[in-house]
Amino acid sequence: MKRIQGEQGLSWHRAGEAASDRALVLFHGLASNGTRWKEFARGVSQRQELADWKFIAPDLRGHGGSPRRGRIDSETWIADFHTMMHQERVTTCIVGGHCMGANLALRIAAAAPESLAGLVLIEPMVPEARAGLAARLAPLRFLLPPLAMLARMLNRLGIGRKRFPELDLEKSDIEARRDQMAADGQFNADYATPGRDLRYLPTASYLSALYETLRPLPEPETITCPTLALLSSGGLFGDPARTRAWLERIDRIEIAELDAEHWIPTEQPDEMREQILRFATGIDADSSARD
Repeated sequence: MKRIQGEQGLSWHRAGEAASDRALVLFHGLASNGTRWKEFARGVSQRQELADWKFIAPDLRGHGGSPRRGRIDSETWIADFHTMMHQERVTTCIVGGHCMGANLALRIAAAAPESLAGLVLIEPMVPEARAGLAARLAPLRFLLPPLAMLARMLNRLGIGRKRFPELDLEKSDIEARRDQMAADGQFNADYATPGRDLRYLPTASYLSALYETLRPLPEPETITCPTLALLSSGGLFGDPARTRAWLERIDRIEIAELDAEHWIPTEQPDEMREQILRFATGIDADSSARD
């Protein structure tokens, strides 16, 4: 993937046909960045199903190459998404994401359903289905915005880190799977921890992104475009049965459960890619027929 530095300090990663007006856009999750999808993009580039589409993986504001010391929220990310699509001259778009990114994609679909050709939800964080650490943090989420504000104030006073190492998630994912194999197939539940995550992004950005992950979602009945949901069987942060029940309220949805704890792009990259390609190819065929 090629990193694009756009206007307004936005950064995203692009693969495929740059001049195409059709795009598959995938958002990363909490404390990640657009390199989350490098492995996916490489696999897709070796196939012909979406040869005339481009693939876009944004660095959400506050992450990766889209730094921000000011306030961050889903509304900011949605505005940034539309800015990126305008700069890329995209007219047909499938939007999706993992975890926090899936929740953001849901909000985009609910706000402007006519603007999307399809929706891909990879382990969305459904409030009614929270489990584990997510369930324990949810009652305290009201503390996160003031803590993020405090962190921003300290930054303005010159207190805080100025530089952050770049996180290559493709390399990290490959190493995680290697460690998983060495541990007899047991995926490390500490793969993403606050201590590790905070090495790569500002504290204020992390707290704001965590709050957005725990925010209520639009009602599923507001989603009208074709939707693919990929759920983890392990249910580390969300109960699979309750998540499925919530998702089944979306009118045009298909749901697949993958053998994973939570990090489907890391744990099951091949199966995830096949599911998304199959779904997107159907969308492409429908849109081509209408054209």
